[in-house]
Amino acid sequence: MKGNHWLIMTLSGFALGLAFMPVEAWRVSATGAHPGVLYVSATDPTCGGQSPCFSTIQAAVNAAAEGDEIRVAAGTYTGVATATVGGNSFRQVVLITKSLTLQGGYSTTNWTQPNPTQNPTVIDAQRQGRGISIVGNGTQTVTVAGFTITNGDYSGLGNPPGVARLVCSRTGSDCGGGLFAFRVRLHLRDCTITNNIASRTRIFSDGGGAYLWELIGGSRVENTTFTDNQAPSSGGSGGGLNIVFGSSVAIVNSRFERNQAASYGGGLAIFQPDEGISIENSTFTGNRVSDDGGALEARLTFEGTALRLNRVIMRQNQARSQGAAISLIKQGTSAASVQMTNVVLASNTLLSPGDFGAVFNVDVLSGEMELRLAHLTWAAQPALSALRLGGAPTRATLTNTLIDSAGSAFVGHQVSGEVRIRHINTLTNRVGVLHAAEAGMPIFEAVNPLRGDPRLDATHHLQAGSAAIDAGVNAGVTDDVDGDRRPFGAGFDIGADEFVGPRAKGQ
Repeated sequence: MKGNHWLIMTLSGFALGLAFMPVEAWRVSATGAHPGVLYVSATDPTCGGQSPCFSTIQAAVNAAAEGDEIRVAAGTYTGVATATVGGNSFRQVVLITKSLTLQGGYSTTNWTQPNPTQNPTVIDAQRQGRGISIVGNGTQTVTVAGFTITNGDYSGLGNPPGVARLVCSRTGSDCGGGLFAFRVRLHLRDCTITNNIASRTRIFSDGGGAYLWELIGGSRVENTTFTDNQAPSSGGSGGGLNIVFGSSVAIVNSRFERNQAASYGGGLAIFQPDEGISIENSTFTGNRVSDDGGALEARLTFEGTALRLNRVIMRQNQARSQGAAISLIKQGTSAASVQMTNVVLASNTLLSPGDFGAVFNVDVLSGEMELRLAHLTWAAQPALSALRLGGAPTRATLTNTLIDSAGSAFVGHQVSGEVRIRHINTLTNRVGVLHAAEAGMPIFEAVNPLRGDPRLDATHHLQAGSAAIDAGVNAGVTDDVDGDRRPFGAGFDIGADEFVGPRAKGQ
């Protein structure tokens, strides 16, 4: 935990609710009867005959008891308000300070099965604040599901000038254009977070789409899309999503598309988590950043496995000089490790690549870093290096790597301590240099390097006759980027894809 115990809840959930509670909610509370399920409709004052029925989400939240479920019918919910929690001011359409489930996607004729596609449920902040603020004290579990959260803008609403760690982490900054969560176990699923802005005015403002600060272990982001969000002010990070401190968070079946940040992490920024972050079966497409980490930048201090990626695709992301797709920064004195399997890095670009600009860049500023990478595919990045390791002691072991069209495969930049890259059964095609020493004396060890045409299709899957088919070794990976069985044929294929013949992938 990063010393933010100063932010405590001085108002109970009930007392906070009184500040917002309409007359009908008072009647529910007066009876002491909380049915466990509350209903919200913006268009039907009877909620199709269900009770208790509310016309705004906030009124239902105020009336709910700990652990209740709020079901919200299709419609657009607006009405930003300012509320005070623990002496701190938050401005949003919906404020949550208790454990509950907030589920959108219902209709007033079907309150049993939510369907956000058929029943779009929109929280629209109309550029006057953010959609949802969730403020906890470390004991709450909150589920938010089935919503589109849009048109948030938190400009000028975060920390006062010169103040840090009050309602955002960084000094004088704003944060969380669409959604904010602090010190809760968050389950965010089946949502679209789009067209939100962290700040247009204050520097170091993070989390254009969402800002997750000191979450409790077991938090999960699932089947959620972050699209067209921005952290555009100088120093801003995490255009789509910013994760700051906290315990483990799993990101699953999610998409990051066309988000932008000024500093790092165009799609996703991760800053010094206390436990490992995992990303699985997710895509990053068309994200942009003015500095490093077009799709993802993670700044790691955690000792142990700090980051895991499996079945992740990163395409057409852009940064300035390093980390067109991924930038990893190791800070602190600990030894951290990163594991990645079945990752595709394709068609990513740098605006100013220099001599050793890389798609995947690792800078170890202090401590040590170990990378264990298996079945990665780099493709269609002819002017860039595939992987660059630099700084303090760093080791990378790569198994069954496919690199098609790159300026160089592996670059070492030694500043202090050993920088070592060991790769096993690497297949290269149209790669200028296999090993390049940018500075110092990095150590390269190539075990059974291969050359040949991988015959990739437009989606970077293997085609019949690929040199990658059956050319790998057993790296302990039992599926591929699509979830197909590995190995499928006589042996393990090199790269993220396992060739399964003409049948449809994933079946």
